[in-house]
Amino acid sequence: MKTALEIVEGMIELFDSPEKWVRDDFAYNAKGYTVTPTSPTAICWCLQGAADRIAGELIFSDDDFATERWDLRQEIKDAFEAELKPQGYVGMVHFNDDENVRFEDIVRVCERVVERLREKAA
Repeated sequence: MKTALEIVEGMIELFDSPEKWVRDDFAYNAKGYTVTPTSPTAICWCLQGAADRIAGELIFSDDDFATERWDLRQEIKDAFEAELKPQGYVGMVHFNDDENVRFEDIVRVCERVVERLREKAA
C-alpha cells in the first residue's frame, strides 16, 4: 500500500508530458474514450485519476471503494486543498478543470504538495 507522498511523487512522474493530462474526466484511452484510471488502456489522467493510477486502486473515482481508504484519500485531498484554496480553488477538481490552468500549473502544484507532505512526515 502506497503512502500519500509516494502517490503524489508518482503523479509527477506520470505527468511527464502535457499529453498525459486531461480535464473533465478521470482518464481517457488512445481513442478518446473514458476509461477507469487504473485501466491498462488509459493514456491520460486528471489529478484525481492520476492519484488512482499511481495508487493502483480507485481511491478517488469510486466512492464506494474509497470509503475503505478514506484516510489516504483525505490526506491527499487535504494537502492539495492547502495549496489550492489560497489561490481561490475549492479543490483538486476545480483546479484541474479550470480552463485557465495549464499543464505546467498541474505539475507545479504536485511538486508543492510533495514538499508539504515531506514536511509533514519529517
